[in-house]
Amino acid sequence: MGVGMLVGWLVFVASVSAETVPRFEDVPEGHVAESAIEWAAENGITVGVGSNRFGMGQTLTRYEMVTFLCRAFSPHSCVSGVGGSDRFDDVPAGHWANYPVGWAVSRGITSGVSATGFGGSGTLTREQMMTFLYRAEGSPAGGSLGSDVYRDVPDDHSQWANRPIGWAFDQGVSGGVAEGSFGFGTPVSREEMVLFLCRAVTPVTCPPSQQPLPAVLPPWSGIEIAAPPSAHDRVYGPYDPFYTQAAVVGRLHVIAGEAVNPEAVQRVAFTIRQMLANRLDVADQMARYFYVVVARTQSPMSSVPEIQALPQWLIDEWRFDVTQIIAGGRGPSVCLGCEGGGALPFVLVSEANAMCSGHPVDTHPTEDVVVHEVAHGIHSSFRLADSETGVAAGDRFDDQLQRVYEQALVDGLWGGPHYAATNRDEYFAEVFQFWSGVNDNDATWVDRFDLARQSAELAEYDPRAAAFLEERFGEVAVAGSCHYYGE
Repeated sequence: MGVGMLVGWLVFVASVSAETVPRFEDVPEGHVAESAIEWAAENGITVGVGSNRFGMGQTLTRYEMVTFLCRAFSPHSCVSGVGGSDRFDDVPAGHWANYPVGWAVSRGITSGVSATGFGGSGTLTREQMMTFLYRAEGSPAGGSLGSDVYRDVPDDHSQWANRPIGWAFDQGVSGGVAEGSFGFGTPVSREEMVLFLCRAVTPVTCPPSQQPLPAVLPPWSGIEIAAPPSAHDRVYGPYDPFYTQAAVVGRLHVIAGEAVNPEAVQRVAFTIRQMLANRLDVADQMARYFYVVVARTQSPMSSVPEIQALPQWLIDEWRFDVTQIIAGGRGPSVCLGCEGGGALPFVLVSEANAMCSGHPVDTHPTEDVVVHEVAHGIHSSFRLADSETGVAAGDRFDDQLQRVYEQALVDGLWGGPHYAATNRDEYFAEVFQFWSGVNDNDATWVDRFDLARQSAELAEYDPRAAAFLEERFGEVAVAGSCHYYGE
């Protein structure tokens, strides 16, 4: 399909009225991608990530990639037809990207990450993104190879990425990130993708350019990683030498061993910052009792030093399988009255889930388990703080939460049952995920909650839960998470 034909057809089918076009607060005036983002919003290709934000600097996910392409090249295929759930086990039938995934597979743009997995929450590198776009354009023959233009494009990628990268340079879709450098292997941001897409399909709006476009650093990149501090106010003593990395949120420490990707530590810390953006004092409160551990992908519970040190009777008491692979995470555990505290005074989260790596060990690849487990830590810290400070029974955080939870059950909410109905602990963690925009919806719940508007839907479905969270934490949007359900 020629560019001229595509542009006219695209605007006719996908355009939206000026009154409904979002104006994103996080897009700087004069930014190189500003016109492209406006074009994408005007033509219904993106509605942003919520809270009037486009998601500048956020790494592009596979779900977002196929949705942008589908809306640009075949809008009608994005709302009906063959769904990705017909092919992949990890694409829910009601997911907002279900039809775009199916369209992309039918066009030969992607075949997923395995025979049964699409890996939609996984992020994309610049060469992967350019290959998707090249295939959507029909895989034009001829032209340059990427390795002819850039020093960092390997010759051995000629079977898939080399030709698309060369095509992008020839067409002025991308000029790399610096002279002689494509940025091979680095993540691609949402604004880069929209700019490249605009240049490819409507060069009148986005003039082609072979000038380098410096890569935009993700929002968590500014979080400093250092050695764990030797002096702090925790009551459980110094950290085990196993831990070599630490990031700080307020006074709360996020720590990890040497084998963990430092970016995972940064992502977890950034997620907590967004969760508690209006209540950093709660991070300080958590720090009095707990810390956060990021576990290496595919490591067993026994790899965590504090778990290794647990007495056998306590392992038996907690029915704790120390050989279990750390799949998602767990909240803190404290054996009150036990000698030495009998505690696992930390929130445990998985590197695989934090990075959206799509690794098979991640049993919850479509939701942010970091938010869930940190929510458990928040809840536990209120329990301990209220007990220490003598807050009257009935007025304590836990008591108020219990009343909200019990009323939700009385009202017949969270049937099915949803995991939120398990007990007040899981109720709090689940509704905090919805409030943050990072929960998962299986087929039972996808009609109840619009994945891209979870906090608003929570306020409509369980208004007491929404009011409880808003009163104590304000509006929360964990938009930096690779699990955030925006578009």
